[in-house]
Amino acid sequence: MLVSSTWGAHSLLGANGDLVARLVAELPVDEYQVVLAAHPNAWYGHGGLQVRLWLADARDGGLLLLPPQQGWQAALVASDVIVGDHGSVTFYGAALGRPVLLATSGREAEELDPDSPTALLSRTLPRLDPAGAILPQIEQVMAAHGPHDDITGRTLGMPGQAVGLLRRLAYRLMELPEPVAPATARPLAEPLPERGEVLSFEVDAVVDGGRVTVRRYPAVLEHRSGDQVRDPHLVVDAEEVNPRLLENAAIVVGRDPRPGWARETLRRYPGCFMTAEIVGARSVDLTLRSGERLRAGTTPARGGDPDPRCLPSAVYGWLVRGRSREDLRSGITVRVGDRQVVVKVIPFDA
Repeated sequence: MLVSSTWGAHSLLGANGDLVARLVAELPVDEYQVVLAAHPNAWYGHGGLQVRLWLADARDGGLLLLPPQQGWQAALVASDVIVGDHGSVTFYGAALGRPVLLATSGREAEELDPDSPTALLSRTLPRLDPAGAILPQIEQVMAAHGPHDDITGRTLGMPGQAVGLLRRLAYRLMELPEPVAPATARPLAEPLPERGEVLSFEVDAVVDGGRVTVRRYPAVLEHRSGDQVRDPHLVVDAEEVNPRLLENAAIVVGRDPRPGWARETLRRYPGCFMTAEIVGARSVDLTLRSGERLRAGTTPARGGDPDPRCLPSAVYGWLVRGRSREDLRSGITVRVGDRQVVVKVIPFDA
């Protein structure tokens, strides 16, 4: 998902200061990657330090923050959905046929020519309800969107010919002969976003028959609305510095633990149900408070393997609901985002 903000009081950032953090908080991290492209005037008007401070929580929750110079073009092309305002990047997204949800103050018309295509598009696009849960609104606009070519075509014409036409115009204005070689478009620059590492997750592990659906949300962001998390538990990295998260963790994850780390961690945090030691991309060693040790592993998944930190949550969800350990040994289906794997859990002694 690309979040696009122009600058000024009626922009997305100006009118909805907490919206970016809410998007990061309310959208499952294995299904949505939130990327923010802010207008250069926002960066240079307030300063990069101030912009980063405003977005610090969202960045810690996994937001990708694009630099002001480049990257928004590639992110726009790669996006599946756009949450934006009356800026040009939102307009380009609609022209590309992307689903667009408008998030502005409602007073952006004061800054637009009422007869312009941008104003008409702003009056046409569906609007985000800031009082409602975000995820259902995103899912609805993705399912029900239609093209806006009749509006965007009034501004963006001659598709595929712009490079040649613009070069011809530029050389004519400079009163210089145009080069003989045909004009060619250059590849878009790679985005170089800033991102903080997500160390702790609030996880919903829903057991339905023989399948567990795992949805993760960044635990650093607590202002999530709606009831999309039915029975959450905390999964916290051993490198987490927030003691409150560690003390309330159901699962503590070690990515390169030393010998004896699991027992020491369970002793230090009496509320912890299990520890998880990452063995590889598809294998995790679990130590339960009872002292039982289990190894959870998967086979390669079509479309790529899910984050191995999801596996302990699937086992946790299965066990706390009193489901059969025999089923764990034979294999249960685990769904994470659009990926589905079979997880088998066997007793293990180090």
